Amino acid sequence: MRAGTLSILLAAACAGTRGPEPVRAPGTHETQDGTVSPATEGVIYLAGSEPGTVLSLREDAGGVHRLAGPLADELRRLTGARVSVVGAADSTTYPPAIEVTEYILREIDGRRPLVGELRGGPEGLWLLTPDSLALDEPTGRLEAFAGAKVWVVVDTASRPALVQSFGLLRQPAP
Repeated sequence: MRAGTLSILLAAACAGTRGPEPVRAPGTHETQDGTVSPATEGVIYLAGSEPGTVLSLREDAGGVHRLAGPLADELRRLTGARVSVVGAADSTTYPPAIEVTEYILREIDGRRPLVGELRGGPEGLWLLTPDSLALDEPTGRLEAFAGAKVWVVVDTASRPALVQSFGLLRQPAP
């Protein structure tokens, strides 16, 4: 083998088999199975009356989607909140449905909430996120949700962060 051919093969072997990450359009997410799915953003609301209420998302442009899937119970607790949802769309139903596989909580009452698991202990309350945060909640009501998935709106100027509002998304596993 010639030296030039050998150096090309060696360079190709060292480069690895993984190509560069694709450029994604704004508003798209990579799902757990590696496929790219468009995100749909809007406000969560419940339509109808019990027992037949329908969990829906209304886009700013007026489009409506029925929301279903394993995260529907969490989303039901976010009525009035702005979220981005990702999942498989089914346009054969009316209104079109989205089987939600993930979501991002964007806004509650004009504020950006943080979402994570709440931990309590002798060192106080903590919101477990990639950048965990110590919390101060003077009423003591938040402590009852230790171990649960919650959203909180906080004043991060104080340390620990002062909780201004909060909500339960998912009870802790028994």
